[in-house]
Amino acid sequence: MNANTNKILPDDPEKAAKHMIDLTKLLTEKVEAETNAIAMNDAVNFSVAEQDKQKVALMYQQAAEEFHAQVTEWRGQIEKHVLDELEKAQNMLGQVTKGNVNMLKKIPGADKGEE
Repeated sequence: MNANTNKILPDDPEKAAKHMIDLTKLLTEKVEAETNAIAMNDAVNFSVAEQDKQKVALMYQQAAEEFHAQVTEWRGQIEKHVLDELEKAQNMLGQVTKGNVNMLKKIPGADKGEE
């Protein structure tokens, strides 16, 4: 864990896993909102959705780093159904993200930065 940042996850392994599930689902929602804005060619909502997604993505990234740093220590302390739910949420995020990336590729100049 980086000493310069505040911890996102609780110390309790079960609560940490549940928090990861919540963050994963929230990030999935933000990615879906951005994808929908692209599909509807709604530049205003896209901009808002993109900013929201970036904020949640930063939290998710930090939380994932914290979780992975503790995963060996926490092994056996998190109920299987919770880990299964986390895996399911992460798989959904992966699917939604692939669709989002495909939609972003369709935006003229998206790979060249802002014009």
